[in-house]
Amino acid sequence: QKKQSVTRYLALGRESLESGQVEHGISMLRRILDLNPDDTDTHEKMIDALVRKGDADAAVTEVRALAQQHRETKRPADGLAMAKRASIALGQRPELRELIAELTLETGDHIQALMEYEALAADLAEKGALADAVRLYDKMLAIDRENIDAHFRLAGALTQLGRTDEAVARYKALADMLSSSGVLNTSINWQFLITVYEQIVAIEPNNRTAREWLADAYLAKGEREKGL
Repeated sequence: QKKQSVTRYLALGRESLESGQVEHGISMLRRILDLNPDDTDTHEKMIDALVRKGDADAAVTEVRALAQQHRETKRPADGLAMAKRASIALGQRPELRELIAELTLETGDHIQALMEYEALAADLAEKGALADAVRLYDKMLAIDRENIDAHFRLAGALTQLGRTDEAVARYKALADMLSSSGVLNTSINWQFLITVYEQIVAIEPNNRTAREWLADAYLAKGEREKGL
């Protein structure tokens, strides 16, 4: 009589939570999920109860499990709405923000997904979590290979991590992309390309090609001292 058991556990859980017995309420909800793991409503109740208890790690685990269920049933939008609510309640934890970016991408909104990844990567880089930032910049480039800002920030993060060979390779690839894409028609983009080559020279002072290009670029801009 599993259905009747679930009904009774749910009633007990509701009573416990309403009377402030959060731990007992969570125990009742867990029993329901043991009987019916696909019960998304109870998963959401469990998340709310764990947030109320202050058990952020367990709440995040529950959010990820429920998001996976929504993915398997081809409802990423439902998972996204739930993850956003949980993220607000739990204080914008990085793992939930990344989950939000993933689910946003799965809903087909590539631009918003890029914005979510970019904001999170910038925050992580600022806090010194450069390896995680590099991983997120790679995810951004998997969505949009021509994302100039992601290329530039990725190269900068690699430089800070001491992965100079990879950083120079990224800067060179970015310089080639800028040179061949026709974006150098404005002075802003021209200056950006100069900045890229300056970064290459800063990391790899003996890079003769980069120095020659910079010398020509400075002279073309009328910056004679820099050119010399």
